[in-house]
Amino acid sequence: MSDFSLVLDEAPFNWKDYELSEICTQIRESYQPIVGGDKLYLGLADMAQGFPVLISRGDESDVKSNKSKFYANDVLFGKLRPYLRKSVLMKEEGICSTDI
Repeated sequence: MSDFSLVLDEAPFNWKDYELSEICTQIRESYQPIVGGDKLYLGLADMAQGFPVLISRGDESDVKSNKSKFYANDVLFGKLRPYLRKSVLMKEEGICSTDI
């Protein structure tokens, strides 16, 4: 087990159970990349597995198909192969794969 792993049989006594929809809002805003655009682009490969950090970044000019838009302070989750636990809290806005 790594230093970053934590295993609990049950949640601490003062924690409450919530449905994800009770504490956050899913935003689905489509974005069509612009040729030569300079927005930040994130794909699943840019997100670390199991840790909420980015390992790389892309540019809008690298992609052509429809993407999703995100804003500063949005939490992004990888929907494809969720067992990889890819997530990140963004400090800036940009666009991302529709699998995020």
